[in-house]
Amino acid sequence: MARFFPLSSGPSLKKDWQGKAAHSLKSIEGLPDRDLLKPKEVAAFFRVSIKKIYEWQDEGIIRGINPTGKMIRIFRSSVIALIQNGSTEK
Repeated sequence: MARFFPLSSGPSLKKDWQGKAAHSLKSIEGLPDRDLLKPKEVAAFFRVSIKKIYEWQDEGIIRGINPTGKMIRIFRSSVIALIQNGSTEK
């Protein structure tokens, strides 16, 4: 199920004249440059609660791993996909 996430709720992305994101995926302001992110970091980036990040991961809105059974780590690529597409589905 595709989810829509309005860009106005998160950090803004400038677009070039062709409508493509005019930034490097490596340097999104406010998003740490690591492959795996803590829920706290993702929550701060989107300005939502940490609980919401866990809900999004459970609902498949963002992808992550659960290495120990308690904590989760969110894939940075799924955060970028959510920003660009409004969904992590391809």
